Amino acid sequence: MPFRRNPRAPAVTGRGRLVFSRFDGEVDYELARDPSQLGHGPKGIRGAIAADPDTAARAFSAGDAFLTLADGQTFRLKMLAHTAGAGQAFFEMWR
Repeated sequence: MPFRRNPRAPAVTGRGRLVFSRFDGEVDYELARDPSQLGHGPKGIRGAIAADPDTAARAFSAGDAFLTLADGQTFRLKMLAHTAGAGQAFFEMWR
């Protein structure tokens, strides 16, 4: 999942729990930067989930979701983009 806004910043990857309308399951994720840098303001962190194409399409169609990271932190997601047939959906996340 190559998604980095700043190529010098290390991406944060892992496996987490994605929840949206009538779906609750595990997905792989990649975040553009460390979520500990996320404040409570309007600026979120961009990232991507990797799942089977149907799950990625349904997550994008849902629009909003929650992602629980490997360390137990939960964040709100706003789905931004998805390519039909691909197993990725891109998002921005907030606290």
